[in-house]
Amino acid sequence: MIQIGSGRSWVAMDWHFVGEDLYVSIIGGETPHIGAAALAHRESGRTDVHTLSVPGHREEALTRFCAEDICRATGRTVLVNCGIHIDQASAQEISLLCDHVRALEQQLLLSLQ
Repeated sequence: MIQIGSGRSWVAMDWHFVGEDLYVSIIGGETPHIGAAALAHRESGRTDVHTLSVPGHREEALTRFCAEDICRATGRTVLVNCGIHIDQASAQEISLLCDHVRALEQQLLLSLQ
Protein backbone atom coordinates (compact mmCIF):
# COMPACT_ATOMS: atom_id res chain seq x y z
CA MET A 1 0.00 0.00 0.00
CA ILE A 2 1.18 3.50 -0.80
CA GLN A 3 -0.16 6.66 0.80
CA ILE A 4 0.06 10.40 0.22
CA GLY A 5 -1.27 13.42 2.11
CA SER A 6 -2.32 13.87 5.71
CA GLY A 7 -5.19 14.99 7.87
CA ARG A 8 -8.45 15.15 5.93
CA SER A 9 -6.62 14.95 2.60
CA TRP A 10 -4.86 11.58 2.79
CA VAL A 11 -5.30 8.97 0.06
CA ALA A 12 -4.00 5.39 -0.06
CA MET A 13 -3.76 2.95 -2.93
CA ASP A 14 -3.31 -0.79 -2.73
CA TRP A 15 -3.28 -3.38 -5.51
CA HIS A 16 -3.26 -7.12 -5.97
CA PHE A 17 -2.82 -9.39 -8.94
CA VAL A 18 -5.73 -11.71 -9.63
CA GLY A 19 -4.11 -14.08 -12.10
CA GLU A 20 -3.00 -11.77 -14.92
CA ASP A 21 -5.57 -9.10 -13.94
CA LEU A 22 -5.12 -6.23 -11.51
CA TYR A 23 -7.38 -5.12 -8.64
CA VAL A 24 -6.78 -1.58 -7.29
CA SER A 25 -8.31 -0.07 -4.16
CA ILE A 26 -8.25 3.67 -3.43
CA ILE A 27 -9.40 4.99 -0.05
CA GLY A 28 -8.98 8.16 1.94
CA GLY A 29 -10.36 11.24 3.61
CA GLU A 30 -12.32 11.20 6.85
CA THR A 31 -14.50 8.20 5.99
CA PRO A 32 -13.06 5.58 3.61
CA HIS A 33 -15.80 3.54 1.93
CA ILE A 34 -16.84 1.97 -1.37
CA GLY A 35 -18.24 4.74 -3.56
CA ALA A 36 -17.57 3.67 -7.13
CA ALA A 37 -15.83 1.06 -9.24
CA ALA A 38 -14.57 0.84 -12.81
CA LEU A 39 -13.58 -2.18 -14.88
CA ALA A 40 -11.30 -1.60 -17.88
CA HIS A 41 -10.27 -4.21 -20.43
CA ARG A 42 -8.64 -4.29 -23.84
CA GLU A 43 -10.63 -5.59 -26.77
CA SER A 44 -9.86 -5.33 -30.49
CA GLY A 45 -7.18 -2.70 -29.88
CA ARG A 46 -9.34 -0.41 -27.77
CA THR A 47 -9.95 0.04 -24.05
CA ASP A 48 -13.51 -0.43 -22.79
CA VAL A 49 -14.44 0.94 -19.36
CA HIS A 50 -17.58 0.13 -17.37
CA THR A 51 -18.46 1.94 -14.13
CA LEU A 52 -20.73 1.56 -11.12
CA SER A 53 -21.34 4.05 -8.35
CA VAL A 54 -23.36 4.43 -5.21
CA PRO A 55 -26.00 7.13 -5.84
CA GLY A 56 -24.73 10.53 -4.71
CA HIS A 57 -21.06 9.52 -4.71
CA ARG A 58 -18.57 11.32 -6.93
CA GLU A 59 -15.70 8.84 -7.20
CA GLU A 60 -16.82 7.48 -10.58
CA ALA A 61 -14.60 9.83 -12.60
CA LEU A 62 -11.56 8.89 -10.50
CA THR A 63 -12.16 5.17 -10.97
CA ARG A 64 -12.76 5.61 -14.70
CA PHE A 65 -9.54 7.45 -15.49
CA CYS A 66 -7.43 5.23 -13.20
CA ALA A 67 -8.80 1.98 -14.62
CA GLU A 68 -8.42 3.21 -18.19
CA ASP A 69 -4.89 4.57 -17.69
CA ILE A 70 -3.65 1.46 -15.90
CA CYS A 71 -5.26 -0.87 -18.44
CA ARG A 72 -3.69 1.00 -21.36
CA ALA A 73 -0.28 1.09 -19.69
CA THR A 74 -0.22 -2.57 -18.66
CA GLY A 75 -2.50 -4.32 -21.15
CA ARG A 76 -4.20 -6.02 -18.20
CA THR A 77 -7.85 -6.14 -17.22
CA VAL A 78 -8.13 -3.70 -14.29
CA LEU A 79 -10.78 -3.23 -11.60
CA VAL A 80 -10.53 -0.03 -9.53
CA ASN A 81 -12.71 0.75 -6.54
CA CYS A 82 -12.62 4.07 -4.72
CA GLY A 83 -14.12 5.61 -1.62
CA ILE A 84 -12.85 8.98 -0.38
CA HIS A 85 -15.03 11.19 1.79
CA ILE A 86 -14.46 14.57 3.42
CA ASP A 87 -17.40 16.34 5.07
CA GLN A 88 -18.15 19.62 3.28
CA ALA A 89 -15.01 19.38 1.15
CA SER A 90 -13.92 22.60 -0.51
CA ALA A 91 -13.11 22.77 -4.22
CA GLN A 92 -9.44 23.08 -3.25
CA GLU A 93 -9.60 19.91 -1.13
CA ILE A 94 -11.31 17.98 -3.94
CA SER A 95 -8.63 19.14 -6.38
CA LEU A 96 -5.89 18.09 -3.95
CA LEU A 97 -7.46 14.63 -3.52
CA CYS A 98 -7.60 14.20 -7.31
CA ASP A 99 -3.94 15.23 -7.56
CA HIS A 100 -3.08 12.68 -4.86
CA VAL A 101 -4.88 9.92 -6.77
CA ARG A 102 -3.01 10.78 -9.97
CA ALA A 103 0.33 10.78 -8.11
CA LEU A 104 -0.42 7.39 -6.57
CA GLU A 105 -1.44 6.01 -9.96
CA GLN A 106 1.93 7.08 -11.37
CA GLN A 107 3.73 5.39 -8.45
CA LEU A 108 1.76 2.19 -9.08
CA LEU A 109 2.65 2.23 -12.79
CA LEU A 110 6.34 2.77 -11.98
CA SER A 111 6.30 -0.16 -9.57
CA LEU A 112 4.82 -2.43 -12.27
CA GLN A 113 7.60 -1.72 -14.80
